[in-house]
Amino acid sequence: EEDGFLLYDLERDAALFSAYWEAASPDHWFSFFHGQFLPRWKQEKNWGKMIRLGVWSRNHESVPASELIELWIYLIKSYEKELPEIVPAITFCLHDFSAWQDPGLRELFTLLLKHVSFIQPVMLGKPLSKWVESSNDGDDLLWQFITLRVAPKHLDTSLTLLCAEHLFYKKGFLTRRLSQSENLLSEAIDTMEKWSATFGKPLIDGETRCFFSERTWDSCVRPKERLVSVMETLFSAVAYACDSHAEANSPWWQKHSSLLWASNELGMRYLCLYALIKNPQSNLNLVKDIIENLPSVINGVFFKSSLPRLLNATSPYL
Repeated sequence: EEDGFLLYDLERDAALFSAYWEAASPDHWFSFFHGQFLPRWKQEKNWGKMIRLGVWSRNHESVPASELIELWIYLIKSYEKELPEIVPAITFCLHDFSAWQDPGLRELFTLLLKHVSFIQPVMLGKPLSKWVESSNDGDDLLWQFITLRVAPKHLDTSLTLLCAEHLFYKKGFLTRRLSQSENLLSEAIDTMEKWSATFGKPLIDGETRCFFSERTWDSCVRPKERLVSVMETLFSAVAYACDSHAEANSPWWQKHSSLLWASNELGMRYLCLYALIKNPQSNLNLVKDIIENLPSVINGVFFKSSLPRLLNATSPYL
């Protein structure tokens, strides 16, 4: 407490206090600043020094992560006008963060997503993806991030989807996560169905829709370095996840495979065909249903490449 009074006097000299603060180690001094100065700065509404405290003490193992997260949440909730400066500073700190198991991170990322307009998406995508993978949580927030820019009445897939590789902390993150998380995969497919219902082009039968182009389907078999749009990136990642579930004949695949084929969206049917080729022997009833639909003009025209591949893969088991 006596040291606190001395430093309160020292704080009157901004330059001297700043020099002392920079020389102090967060490993030894964070608890002192947190206990002695933070309550005073809150009372004075000195958000600048609170932000500095967070930046100064980031990425130090001896600094309690929960106290840092609590401070960041407090700043976002308490200083609306200063958010254009607060949100980038907090997001910057998260790039050096390591305590990804802390339960307070869900609330923090929820708040940051609410105010993501103050930063570039890549600033949030990297720490968000690292938290999701490390904690095995937050798939709902990850999908919210991916679809942040999707407007209800307009979907420019070349610009609005935030799923390009460089937005996440590691290459291949989205593909891995969709394969690992059934909730995320189901959410992605449900949303893609909604896009088709809203923006899809009706075909000649009046029921079938085509929102995902044949070029997008080809992304499943095209080398990743040749993917040119974010929609191709998303579709390819979803296809890979479906493929993994089909190969394992997982409970998720047993529940969703027939739903994919029954979809009015051609792209969803393609996902089903593409995945079935890996494990037709475990899905013979569904394959039989597909074969019986071969006379369909729509299926015959659009799946003239994948249907023969499915027949070849299935023939040894018939």
